[in-house]
Amino acid sequence: DRASRWVVAIQVEREKDLPPSPFQPRRISPEGRSAYQRPAGCVSGILLDGEGNVLTSHYNVAGQIKSLRVTLATGATFAATLVAASPQDDAALLRIERGGASLDVSPPLWADPASPPGSPPGSPPGPRAGQIIFALGRSPDPERITVTRGIISAIGRNGGRALQTDAELNYGNSGGPFVDLDGRVVAL
Repeated sequence: DRASRWVVAIQVEREKDLPPSPFQPRRISPEGRSAYQRPAGCVSGILLDGEGNVLTSHYNVAGQIKSLRVTLATGATFAATLVAASPQDDAALLRIERGGASLDVSPPLWADPASPPGSPPGSPPGPRAGQIIFALGRSPDPERITVTRGIISAIGRNGGRALQTDAELNYGNSGGPFVDLDGRVVAL
C-alpha cells in the first residue's frame, strides 16, 4: 500500500514504433511477429517527486513519440514530456506538465543500495540474491495496482547497475518499481 501511491500508468502514443530487432528472425510467422510488437495499453513508472518527475523504462518510450499521458494513483491524468533517456540502462525520465501546480506527494522511500563498511549494527542490508521483491504496475487498469512476487536472482548485472529477478514481468508492469517487503524501492 505504501509504495502504490508512487506507481503511475503511462499512455504512450507513437508516430512510429521501434525498428525491428536485429535479433528478429528473417522468416517469421504473423503470430511470431506479435512477440516483437508492443500491445496497446498503459505501461508503468514511478513518480519521483512533487515536481512531476517520473522514472520508467526506456523501452516504454522508445520510437517516435506523439504524446505521453501519465495517470497518478489519485486518478488525475496529465500530459508529459520525455526529458532524458538511457537505452543502455533501460531508463527514461519524464516530466508531467502540471501547469505550475504542485503534486501532493512525498518522494518514494528507497532501499539503501548497500550497507557500507562501518554502518551501524542493524542497518538494513543492500539488495541481495534471494531477497523477496514485488514488481508493481498500473496496467491494464490505471486505477488498480498490479503486483507480482519474485526474488532477486543476482545483483551487479549490466556493469553493476542492474538486478536480475525471477518476478513475472509483463508489458503492464514494465517500468514500474521493484519494492522490498517494507515497500522501499529497490530497483526499476
